[in-house]
Amino acid sequence: MWGAAFTHAQQEFIALENIEAQGWTGYLPRYEKTISHARKKRLVLSPLFPRYLFINFAIKPFAHSLNNTKGIHSIITNVNRPALIDDETIKLLQSKEDSSGIINTDAISLFDKGDPIIVQTGIFKGQIATFESMTDDQKIKILVDLLGKKTSITLRSHEVTSF
Repeated sequence: MWGAAFTHAQQEFIALENIEAQGWTGYLPRYEKTISHARKKRLVLSPLFPRYLFINFAIKPFAHSLNNTKGIHSIITNVNRPALIDDETIKLLQSKEDSSGIINTDAISLFDKGDPIIVQTGIFKGQIATFESMTDDQKIKILVDLLGKKTSITLRSHEVTSF
């Protein structure tokens, strides 16, 4: 069984290194994120779930000392025991990784490019749109017909459904 750790901001990689140095097995799902700066784009590894990583408690049992590990803010608990995540959930995430351990976010997208979707909220509520892509911050970019022209807008994933 696995547990989850809530890390300090942007300390996921440091926390992973430190829990593994203490003998636990950690898992930090990562994806390649595009960063734009000064008109240059580059890919960087980013956590799929910012500020969270997983710890395998089947190999080494939970200890409260994990809360004092550099990079970790706290272990996610339920009545002073770690909230457990089954192996199948972790295996599902790992199955989405490529040969270098990077998750292709297209493989976990709710929609495929070109899929028709329906907007559920806001001024475009009820409008049929076309799915374009997922953004780096896990929002959905869609094309809507606005005054006879296809216009790109970005929404949160819970604001749309399949057509």
